[in-house]
Amino acid sequence: MDLYVLRHGLAGTRGSPEYPNDDERPLTSRGVRRMIRQTRGLRSIGLSVDVIITSPLTRAAQTAEIVHQGLDESIRLTVSEALAPTGDPAALMAQLAMDRPSVDRVMIVGHEPYLSGLISVLATGGTEPVIRLKKGALCKLRVPIPKHGRCGWIEWFLTPKQMIRLG
Repeated sequence: MDLYVLRHGLAGTRGSPEYPNDDERPLTSRGVRRMIRQTRGLRSIGLSVDVIITSPLTRAAQTAEIVHQGLDESIRLTVSEALAPTGDPAALMAQLAMDRPSVDRVMIVGHEPYLSGLISVLATGGTEPVIRLKKGALCKLRVPIPKHGRCGWIEWFLTPKQMIRLG
């Protein structure tokens, strides 16, 4: 399985009185524009996925929707509580294992430090982060048999600026 791990785009300021419930904090207008440009870059390299799974939080869901529209609206788009910042990575991996083999290319959209922790567990088996995702960054892992624990390796990593330059 190719697992694409995408951190949500630029969002409003944490703790802002405008969004007392952090779960509802959206992407900024700059974040939306950058994610559209980043998605153009992903399309230019032929990135294709079977399903996009997103955290239920607003900023991640908005990011997933932009990528969904920019790549291919026929891609299945689903929400998983397992990708919320307090979600259970083991539950996410169990969900991916059940979807396999009908799904071979999956993009997950979520938050830090959850995503860097997940990448570390899948690539090394440990929880010490081997990579930190900036907002909008993307990491591709190859995970032959999805499970929670060391089961794959990092193939590549793109910063938001690199994705924009590709477009």
